[in-house]
Amino acid sequence: MSSLSRRNLPLLLLQVRELVMARFRPMLNEAGVTEQQWRVLRAVLSDGALEPRQIVEICCLSSASLVGILARMEDMGLLTRER
Repeated sequence: MSSLSRRNLPLLLLQVRELVMARFRPMLNEAGVTEQQWRVLRAVLSDGALEPRQIVEICCLSSASLVGILARMEDMGLLTRER
């Protein structure tokens, strides 16, 4: 792999992600779910009950963001948090 390719890889991955998400955003919007909420739902449905630190790792979210995301999702009835 050339030096130029390695430097461009992060940008290329981001561009591919955006192309893929462009197809899914209308469906998520229609369902009233954000991209971050969808990632959390996907993780929980796939792996079952998770600790917040596990969700942060799996979903590539910051801990600070996750606090608000989980609170809104609980208010929406999308999940239930347990101790």
